[in-house]
Amino acid sequence: MPHPALIPVADASAATAADAAAMSTGTPSRALMQRAGAAAAAEIALRCQEHLSGGVVVATGSGNNGGDGWVIARSLHAVGISVRVVECVAARSPDAIAERTLAVDDGVPVSTDIASMRAGGERIIVDALLGTGFSAGAPLRGSIAAAVLELRALASDGRTLVGIDLPSG
Repeated sequence: MPHPALIPVADASAATAADAAAMSTGTPSRALMQRAGAAAAAEIALRCQEHLSGGVVVATGSGNNGGDGWVIARSLHAVGISVRVVECVAARSPDAIAERTLAVDDGVPVSTDIASMRAGGERIIVDALLGTGFSAGAPLRGSIAAAVLELRALASDGRTLVGIDLPSG
């Protein structure tokens, strides 16, 4: 049974199948990332209006879920919402690297210090660490494990956590 505050949209296999179907018709994966990130940013702005004035932190991982996070950060920044990214693991997928470059070029502040997630006191934390490619049984290690612990601490402090694809924390 899902947590009452969680609003599942699709499970990992359904999301993967939807992505594959879209790409089979010629839609590039980066276009899907841009659509998903922009839609997520719009939902955050709609559902979390009362906390937006306090700013947003986006925690990114290395893959396409992290790329979604970069798009979210850039989209929020473009409409004047204070946002910063904590890059928990460096972007590795070509699409995520491209979206990171755009966000940085647009002036989105970036830190690689996981502990800095707490520093600004933002009320909204976007979890873009792990995507549909993550295996639930796989152990978390290194920076991802540290970031998940930080996300859990932030949730315990009453921050609003928004999980993109999967709620890592």
